[in-house]
Amino acid sequence: MYHLDLVRWLAGQDIDSVSAEIAAIGPRESAEDNALVSVTFADGAMGQLFLSHTTSLPVGHHMQRVEVYGTTGSAWASPAIQSPVLRVFVESAADQALLGMTDIRVPETDPWTRTIEHFVTCIRDGATPLTTFDDGRRAMQAVLASYRSAAEGRRVRLCEISSECAMPAAA
Repeated sequence: MYHLDLVRWLAGQDIDSVSAEIAAIGPRESAEDNALVSVTFADGAMGQLFLSHTTSLPVGHHMQRVEVYGTTGSAWASPAIQSPVLRVFVESAADQALLGMTDIRVPETDPWTRTIEHFVTCIRDGATPLTTFDDGRRAMQAVLASYRSAAEGRRVRLCEISSECAMPAAA
């Protein structure tokens, strides 16, 4: 669910539909451990997720990589590595410092600690959470649509999960 919420946040818009393949290929094969999910956003932009728990990496290591490609620039990040770097390419910009390829050192923080701190602050101070109930609902719809897509072998619109799809006009 986290990964679908992340791509939704990065795109700054809702996911309209998904097409997914999900498999259990690991040694236990009791639960899905690999997924390939293609998403289409409300404005027609596309995204893709590849998730695997069966890749071969040294003990204690895991790999996460986020890549965003746009019409005037792109960005790449590997937050799970030591001294993470956000690499940005900007084709043209008012800020000349961002022109071309730029590496931005990302401060090392524990995201889980910051998440818990934010949660406590919201409770203590009555602040509005950065992530809302609706964000969670939309991410869960994307997960359920992914499972349906994999089971039925077709692209599934998220409105099918919530029964919000516009009904055809009566003739």
